[in-house]
Amino acid sequence: LLEAFRKFVQHGFVCFREDWLARSALPGHRITIDIAGQMTTGMYAGVNDRGSLLVETESGVREVVTGHIGRINAADC
Repeated sequence: LLEAFRKFVQHGFVCFREDWLARSALPGHRITIDIAGQMTTGMYAGVNDRGSLLVETESGVREVVTGHIGRINAADC
């Protein structure tokens, strides 16, 4: 764990991005993000090299740095 921390400090999230994406439960899911009461809905589009969430919305891909993320179940659509 200490070695992983050192790698993160030295190189950032980019070294862990592929492993993160391989383990993500969100690909193919519609999600909502609550950012200080402002709701955004879209399709999960991955994470960038800095670890920010990427969401495909009607107006394009949005980078999300902070917020509460919820997955929309198919039955809720």
